[in-house]
Amino acid sequence: MAKYHRRPVTELHLKIRFLREHLHVNQSDLATALGISQRAYSKIENNETCMQLDHLEGIASFFAVPMPHLFVYSGRELLLLLVQTRIAELE
Repeated sequence: MAKYHRRPVTELHLKIRFLREHLHVNQSDLATALGISQRAYSKIENNETCMQLDHLEGIASFFAVPMPHLFVYSGRELLLLLVQTRIAELE
């Protein structure tokens, strides 16, 4: 039986969706934090619009990750970093 391997989430808009979904955040809440409509936010996740720098900064801030990490790490790596950071904060 062949093993199923998921490809790492590497495209920026997919990384953002991956984080949002795995942290149980809805599009409306993130859109509100960015000061945009849910539809405008949906276009970011669906790669239907160019992401503005202030939106990218807001997303990084919302998830409490340095903005360069969004480009360097895969979605799973970002999630792991967030979990490790939260655990360290609790200790």
